[in-house]
Amino acid sequence: MSSKKPALITSVLPHSNSALQNLPSLLTSEEVCSLLRFSQKTLQRWRKARKLAHIRRNGRFLYPSGEIDRFITTRLVKAVAA
Repeated sequence: MSSKKPALITSVLPHSNSALQNLPSLLTSEEVCSLLRFSQKTLQRWRKARKLAHIRRNGRFLYPSGEIDRFITTRLVKAVAA
């Protein structure tokens, strides 16, 4: 398994680029909420609605960093030239 992090995460959130490059392959709920800037309750609702792939290990939910990259990619709105 490659330890390289998805490129989109580092390009979409350049303000903390160095921290994002060191992300683990699996992110905790707290890390996902911090990256995507929404609440634990929102993450819980989206997990329940199966909008984000996750695994449960030792009672904690973990999210593959590639899944977060895919989540961001599918929600990007492309700018239109004026």
